This record gives sequence, C-alpha cells and structure tokens, in this order.
Amino acid sequence: MAFYRPVSDSLFSQQVLEAWQAAASAQGLRWDQSETFAAAAVQPDLRLALISAEAAAPGLDLAQVAAAAPQTHFVVFGAADLQPAQNLTVVHPPAVDQQGFLAGVIAAMLTADWRVGVLSVSDTPAGRAARSAFLNGAAYFCGLCNPFYGPIVDYPVYVELPAASSSAEWQAAAGQLIAQSVKTIYLPPNVNDAGLLTYLADNGVAVITGYAPPAQPGKNHLVSILPDEQALLALPASILGGQAGSQVDLPLTLANVGEKFGLGRQRLAQQTLDDLQAGFIDTGVDPATGEKR
Repeated sequence: MAFYRPVSDSLFSQQVLEAWQAAASAQGLRWDQSETFAAAAVQPDLRLALISAEAAAPGLDLAQVAAAAPQTHFVVFGAADLQPAQNLTVVHPPAVDQQGFLAGVIAAMLTADWRVGVLSVSDTPAGRAARSAFLNGAAYFCGLCNPFYGPIVDYPVYVELPAASSSAEWQAAAGQLIAQSVKTIYLPPNVNDAGLLTYLADNGVAVITGYAPPAQPGKNHLVSILPDEQALLALPASILGGQAGSQVDLPLTLANVGEKFGLGRQRLAQQTLDDLQAGFIDTGVDPATGEKR
C-alpha cells in the first residue's frame, strides 16, 4: 500500500492514517508514504495506492493511469473532475466554502461585539473561497456586525498571504487582525502552522480551525470543522475487502469542541451545517475563483 500526499494536505488526521496502516498490516501489505505521485510509481506488486490530487504530477491523467494498472486499486482524494471506475475510488472532501461559511457563523455566534476575522491564502481559489465564505457566514449571523464600542471596525475582517508564506509572516498577519481588536480568528485548512497557533494562544485570541489541532488544544480553541472521520475510517475495510470503485462524498462535522462552545449553540451550528449540506443555504461564493458572487 502506498500513500501519496504533500505535507500541506491536512485532510488526514493521525487517527485516520493509523487506521489505513492497520488495515494494510492486517492484509500483509507494506505501508509506504511519499509527497509526490508519478505513473512510474505503479509497479505490478502495488495493490493499493492512496493519492491526494495535490500530490499527482502536473498534467497526469489519473483515470488513464488506473486503466493501465487493473491490478491496483486507486483511491484519489480531491480530484473534482475524476470519475470512479472498477479499480478507482474517488473521494470528494467537503466544499471549502461551506467549511468557511460555518466558521464565520460560529465565530460571530461566540464572539462579543462581532470582532471576528480570518487568515487566508491569497493565491489559490480554495484559499480565497475560505475567506469569502467566512465573511459571508459571519454576516449571515450578525447582519451589519456593527460593534457597540470602540474601536469601530467594519467586521468581519481578513488578512491574506501567499501559500508559501513563512510562520513569521503568518504571525505578523495575525498581529494585524489583533490590532483591529479581533477576538476570534478562523484558520482554514491551508493555514496550518504550529507557530501561528502558539502566537494566537499567547495573545488570548480564540481560534476556529479547518484542520485537527494538536493533541491537546489550548483553552482558546473553540472548535474544528473537519471532514467526518467516520467516513474516512470506514474506507480501508471496504476497499481492501474488495468493494468496487465508487464516489465518496465526505460530510463535515464539528470536532474538538472547546468548553466555551455550549450545547445550545452547538445545536444551532449543527442545524446551520445540515442546511448548508442539504443545499438550503448558499454560501454566496464562486468556487472557480473563490470570490463572492
């Protein structure tokens, strides 16, 4: 079994990785990991390949690779246009705009005077979609979001940087939000930096993450909005058990809930999530560009 994903891919928690490794061991398979995938990696003895779409070589046709290697079952994560086949399972992560929208709703719900913001990636559609959706979600909950006392800022606010920015640059960006009296910040899946988390904790800023936090989140951690791990955990047994290729759409779930996120507000957030995933709420974001419609 081989697993290909870039370091930046935060879809897989340690628990999910361990479940895949255990399933491989139970089948007598060797477990290997790599950050990139090319067609040359497919050898006759490769039984199962897990591939993040971000790890695939540029221009590589994964459907063609799978068709040429019927002895291998391919599980591809995050390839929007790929169709399943007999030996090809396609896993679609939750929409990043729905994740950001819900984060905006929860941030506004839990923060006095609507003082909320988001740090986002500027040079990818997913990064811009996280930012746009967060702003729409916060406004969905609080309306005009006018603070009652100074400083008077037009919340929600954001700062965005290129994906390749350093930890120090992300901390400086967070400092810009803190200077605007932001009390809660959303960190989307592609803004995953340990130094940034420490910086926000040291400054008393509440945090919502689009990825799993460290094993023991600080008191400033409100909640993580993640792909439902139960769906990911069920995949190894079904695929290694011989299930034919299919499409798996991962739902979102609330995880790592902090003590400041009470049960009543959790129920309200869950209802909003259910309505988002049922199509009753539109995030107002163009997924192709990541900008507001």
